[in-house]
Amino acid sequence: MSGIAAAPSAPSPRSVFAGADVSALAGFSLPDGAARPMFDHDVWDFTEVTGLPVQLQQSGRRFVFTEIIDVRWRLVAKELIVAVLAPRHEAVAPLPRAYRTALHLSTARGRLSELRRWLNWLTSRGITGLGDVDDDCCQAYLAHRRQVRDEHGEVIGDSSPAIRRAAAQTVIDILSYGELFTTGRLDPRLRPWAGASASTVAETPAGRAENTTPPVPDAVLQPILAAALCLLTTLGPHLAALHDQILQAGYARPLPSGPRASRPIAELTAVLERHQYDGEPLPELDEISQRDRVLGGWHQGDPLLAVNLDAIAHQAGLQQFRPRWLPRPRAT
Repeated sequence: MSGIAAAPSAPSPRSVFAGADVSALAGFSLPDGAARPMFDHDVWDFTEVTGLPVQLQQSGRRFVFTEIIDVRWRLVAKELIVAVLAPRHEAVAPLPRAYRTALHLSTARGRLSELRRWLNWLTSRGITGLGDVDDDCCQAYLAHRRQVRDEHGEVIGDSSPAIRRAAAQTVIDILSYGELFTTGRLDPRLRPWAGASASTVAETPAGRAENTTPPVPDAVLQPILAAALCLLTTLGPHLAALHDQILQAGYARPLPSGPRASRPIAELTAVLERHQYDGEPLPELDEISQRDRVLGGWHQGDPLLAVNLDAIAHQAGLQQFRPRWLPRPRAT
C-alpha cells in the first residue's frame, strides 16, 4: 500500500506588477537597445531615460531595493513606487486614496529613501509584519525622525518640517496603497495621527508668515517708483503722439477717387522715373512671394514678377498697389 501523498503547498502570492517593464508602465522613453528596468529586478536603473533634467544626479536615477533589510518588504516598496509612477494602472486607479497624477522620478526616489528608513527602523525594533504596526509605533517613528543625529547616534538638533513630513507621508502612503501589497499591509483600520495630513503632522508652515525674501528697502523702491511715474505721466503722452505720427508716416494717404483717380498714376510714374534716373534697382520680392504670384496666374517670364509693387506704392505715398495700375510699370 503506497503512502499518503502530502498536500501541495499553496503557491507564493504573485504581485500584480510581476514581470512588468517599469519604464513602460511609467511612460518613460528609452533609446533603442537600452537596458529596461523590470519590476522583478532589485535595482531599477533609469539612467538612460530620455528627458530627465540634467541636474538629476546619476545616483538619483537608480532605485536600489536591496538596501531594505527584510526581503518581503522589498516587494512592498517596489509595488508602492510603481503605483506612484503609474497612477492609471488598472490595479492602482480604483484605490480611493491613490495619487491621480504620476510623481516625478526624483520625487519617487525620495519616497523610496524614506520608505527604506522606515522599514529598516521597524526591523530594528523587532517588528516583522506590517500588520503589527499601531498608532504608538507611528508616533515613535515620527519622534525618531524629529531629531538629527551624528554618526555616533547622538542627537545634535531638530529636523526640518520637510523631513518630518516625508516620514509621516511614508506611513500614510503605505496605508493608502495597502490593497496592492502582496507580502504585508497595515491594518486598514489604522488611522495614524488621527487621520491628519502629512503637512499637519509635520507642522509645516502654511505660508501665512512673512515672506522669506525681505521687502525692498524704501531707499531703493521709492526712486524706482518715481522714475516709473515720470515715464508714465510726463513722457507717456508725448510718446503716444509720436507713435501716432510714425504710424501715419508708415501708412499711405487715403486712396483717391473720382477726378483724383489719375493722381496715383502720376505719383507712381514719378517714383519709377526717379529709380531710372538714379540707376537704383526696383525693390524686389522674396522667392516665396514670387512663387505665390506664379500660382496666382502670373507668367513665369513676366518682367514684373520679382518687383515689389507694394513697396513702390509706399514710396509714392499710397497704401498698396492696385492691379489696375499695372500698365504704367509695364510700359516703364
